[in-house]
Amino acid sequence: MEPLVIFGAGLVIYCGYLAMLDSTKAWRTCRMEAAAKRASTKKQGVIPGRRSRPRPATGIPVGRPILQRV
Repeated sequence: MEPLVIFGAGLVIYCGYLAMLDSTKAWRTCRMEAAAKRASTKKQGVIPGRRSRPRPATGIPVGRPILQRV
């Protein structure tokens, strides 16, 4: 075979190898971002809006006064 044909075939194989490496790296990155997004949405169960009051030592639950309707 001519050297130019051998060189061209080697170049095609090398570029294909680089494209395969690039696509697998992009796939892994996309998968890890999706996993991180799913993990962050699972941790949103607790809403840090209202603080709970400390429990008294007597054990009787004390909360807000209940408004009575008249």
